[in-house]
Amino acid sequence: MKAFNFMGALALSGTFFLGMNSNAHAAFEPILDPTAIDSTVDPCSDFYSYACGGWLSRTELPGDRPSWTRSFSTINEQNLNELRAILDNYANGDFSLPSHYSKKLGAFYAACMNTTPIEAAQKTILSSELEPVESFKKEELTALIAKLRLRGRPIFFSVGSSSDLKDSTRQIAEIDQGGYSLPSKDYYFDTDKASIREKFVEHVARMFELAGIPKNQTEKSAQSVLAFETALTKNALSPVDRRDPQKLYHILSKGRIKELAPVIQWDSYFDQIGAPSFENLNVAVPDFFSGLNALLNTAPKEQIQAYLKWRVIHSIAPDLGHLFVEENFNFFGKTLSGQKQIKPRWKTCVEATDQSFEDALGEAFVRKTFGDEGKTQTLALVKSIQNVFGKNLASVSWMDPPTREQAIKKLQAIQNKIGFPEKWTDFSAIEIQPDSHIQNRSNLNQFWFQKDLNKIGKPVDRSEWGMSPPTVNAYYDPQKNEIAFPAGILQPPFYQANASLASNYGAIGMVIGHELTHGFDDQGRQFDELGNLKDWWTQEVSQIFDQKAECLVKQYSSYVVIDDIHLNGKLTLGENIADLGGLKIAYTAYRLASDLAKDTRKQEIQTFTADQQFFLSFAQSWCTKRTPEIEKRYAATDPHSSPRYRVNGVVTNLTEFERAFSCTPGAPLAPLNRCSIW
Repeated sequence: MKAFNFMGALALSGTFFLGMNSNAHAAFEPILDPTAIDSTVDPCSDFYSYACGGWLSRTELPGDRPSWTRSFSTINEQNLNELRAILDNYANGDFSLPSHYSKKLGAFYAACMNTTPIEAAQKTILSSELEPVESFKKEELTALIAKLRLRGRPIFFSVGSSSDLKDSTRQIAEIDQGGYSLPSKDYYFDTDKASIREKFVEHVARMFELAGIPKNQTEKSAQSVLAFETALTKNALSPVDRRDPQKLYHILSKGRIKELAPVIQWDSYFDQIGAPSFENLNVAVPDFFSGLNALLNTAPKEQIQAYLKWRVIHSIAPDLGHLFVEENFNFFGKTLSGQKQIKPRWKTCVEATDQSFEDALGEAFVRKTFGDEGKTQTLALVKSIQNVFGKNLASVSWMDPPTREQAIKKLQAIQNKIGFPEKWTDFSAIEIQPDSHIQNRSNLNQFWFQKDLNKIGKPVDRSEWGMSPPTVNAYYDPQKNEIAFPAGILQPPFYQANASLASNYGAIGMVIGHELTHGFDDQGRQFDELGNLKDWWTQEVSQIFDQKAECLVKQYSSYVVIDDIHLNGKLTLGENIADLGGLKIAYTAYRLASDLAKDTRKQEIQTFTADQQFFLSFAQSWCTKRTPEIEKRYAATDPHSSPRYRVNGVVTNLTEFERAFSCTPGAPLAPLNRCSIW
């Protein structure tokens, strides 16, 4: 079970959401910008266009991004520049900003930036990577996929550790569906995605040709790859199904998994990848593995071999020479996301360093940008919103006393992580080769994989973070019952120390409320205060919750994203509950804080009331430009609603918004019937 994050795909899909080389977006935005408003729009009809219309009309989508959001993208751009400055100094021998691994960070970054040895070595590297596949024998399949996994090339499925959904104190082994290239199983079957499948085959064929496979074989092999991946995904769960934790929990013995998929020699596989000894594991999607077994038994050797070659080439392509990088971008950047330009090399290398070293680079970032004052002030905001959430739980009319008692108990047990981890990862065993970026990446991949496997059978380390400190995001982890706010997001236009209470609560306050509410959305509510998957709701109250949630499912399913494509109300339900609860709780907390503090700090726009500024600060966090391609992709795969409806869909359900903007009852955003949960 993964943590619920605030931005999901937009903030975390490193392959597609890239930086831009433009100073126009480099400076921080204010929390509330009067020039972003389009006063010709009626706020009670379309608040998103009202709050963001001016910004939308003057903002061009950078060529090397499929999406640009006024808040997240601006902060991310600034953070990338900060990290670049740090790494440039380290690479040039300037270690005046202290970090435990400054020399290794500098060497890794320099090796990534030096593309000459990458270009020169790529044929040798490809030959070495593909050699085991070229000599592949079916009876040696287990040894081959174990060897490839150790090199950072996941084949057929994912494997690692996870906390037990029903015993959050222990780490267990887990295997899950995986091994396919398109965003979700729908891409292999839906008729409206046929053109993407055709372009995928063309892309695989071009990659095979670049890898030296004779051209007269590439198209047939590429078609074979698509057929194999289609069969592989047949028994995979859809994005909607994967939102149900009950569907992802199947504790089986090693003996049972051997019966389920005997084509894999599981004891040998786990031994060869270096997993600790264990008896039971979570098989997240058993049907996927029985389907995999049938596929491997019936697929011709040549088809399996073509698939294995593709997975190796696909996984290593971003770290090869420019022809591979460009072709990888042509499909995953242009075709799937509508991105026009590839990102600058320095951004590729900054992101690779952050991904590979995580908190090692984060340590330097925190020293440079984030002080104790920011942590203290953010914690105060979190506490104020938690207090309001608690008061709300105590008064929710539809909860009975037993369920209310458990809900309050869970809220009180939520742990807060702010800024950065208490302890930093030990990278002392890592050796960096100055002229081999690909080897460095492989070494770091293996380091993290082994670190993850070594957790099996051990107690859960609750001090670990799920994001690096520079990340512009936040999350709630239901298994740890914790919320986390990395230093990367605690900046304008989300948070500014001297901004008004209305602005700060409307922006970062909503983020905090959003993450808290995740503990009580349709997924999070299934976990108790200890992080265990446990039904602590009485049957009657659970049914009421489901009825209230269905209201949001219907509301958001009615929204059209682009063309005739609607939002999926079931896929986005958890995030919609968190958005609605988060803004409602943040508003109440802001009003209480204003009354207590007699807030005399500057108002962002004198012509607007404080309440209006609160809602405008919230809405302007979501001003976003996107390509049509990414809109369509997110509608199919992203559990978050599109930005327009993360604004309009939420304020529609708040009478506080109706009062703030004097909306006439019955107006589009002031309906007579509203959805309400928290």
